[in-house]
Amino acid sequence: MNITMHAEVRLQQRGISRGVIEAVIALGDFDSRDGISISRRKLQELLAENKSEMFAARKRRNAAQNDDKRQKFQRIVNELQRRQRLLERTENVRVVYLSDSVLTVYRTSETTQKHIGRRSCKAQAESLSYCDMVTVH
Repeated sequence: MNITMHAEVRLQQRGISRGVIEAVIALGDFDSRDGISISRRKLQELLAENKSEMFAARKRRNAAQNDDKRQKFQRIVNELQRRQRLLERTENVRVVYLSDSVLTVYRTSETTQKHIGRRSCKAQAESLSYCDMVTVH
């Protein structure tokens, strides 16, 4: 995955990590108007699934008879907690992605969503073609 210089700057300005971008690209759905994001419904499902896995791992950790098993389940719980935090940070993040390159990243809001809906596909395609040429490897 390549990230344009513009996207690098936006990542730093907006406090979005590469891990969040990778999660959005891997788990999100492509929207032909503006890029990739995780829908609220899908994010809620992913968070609920992760919480149930974490609950089960904690239960098994607490029921473990020896320290080795307890440590094993504690590592699983820690990993699930990291995943939970990462999923929470993907909320309202949109990645504009074209030809294996991240062009820009931003956080959405209702106002942003309304603005995006008004943009023409032609205007967006023209702006993306220039950004696609300037990539950071």
